Amino acid sequence: MLWFGPKDEFLLFSTNNSIVEIVYFLTQSLVVIAIVIALLQLRSLNDQLKQNKDQMVEEHKQRRRAVSLDLLHKWNALNNNGINFVARRLVKELPVKDKKALIEGTPFSVPDDLKGLVKSVVCRDSGCGRECEECKYVFEGAAENKLTAHASIIMRQTVVTYLNLFENISSAYVNNVANKQMLKEQFAYIASGDENYEAMLNDFGIAHRLPCTSAFIDENRPPTQEGLPKTGTS
Repeated sequence: MLWFGPKDEFLLFSTNNSIVEIVYFLTQSLVVIAIVIALLQLRSLNDQLKQNKDQMVEEHKQRRRAVSLDLLHKWNALNNNGINFVARRLVKELPVKDKKALIEGTPFSVPDDLKGLVKSVVCRDSGCGRECEECKYVFEGAAENKLTAHASIIMRQTVVTYLNLFENISSAYVNNVANKQMLKEQFAYIASGDENYEAMLNDFGIAHRLPCTSAFIDENRPPTQEGLPKTGTS
């Protein structure tokens, strides 16, 4: 049997204390290491989230630009076909009663300087392709300015196509699914009043059917026109 003297007991106590201190130090070190690793992972996660957010923002911008370019391409296609030009002339120059008849698709009369334009649109739509002084599809007589029912329907489709496309453009603008600055730059002339678009909506009585067009005009009025009644309320 071994006996421990006072000196041996002191050595055993010192050894036990050293082990406890070592274990405590190692535990604390592991905790610190774990915290550092967690912080590094958190920072990496934040960087990844920021990168993903920036990527999503850029992709959204690209989609908005693509939508804008697609809408502008469609608008230019109508320009190239002469649809927009004829529609704008009708919108500007027709009396109120004839504008309403146009929207209703009933026969109406056109000014002399528009007869050739209207005839070209109707004949092209009808697949006529003939050069003639009188066309039974367009006017009720050679000396008449009143359109036939057939021609009136075609011209209604022409103007409605024009109005609906700009409503689509305005909808993309108002709902922020297109690049607003691009659309504003391209169509500021409509809101400026140069196209008489606002008066046309009021004359036709269809502002309530084209809410985004009305909103686009109201939002992009020139400073000299601010404070005027909202489109469709005058």
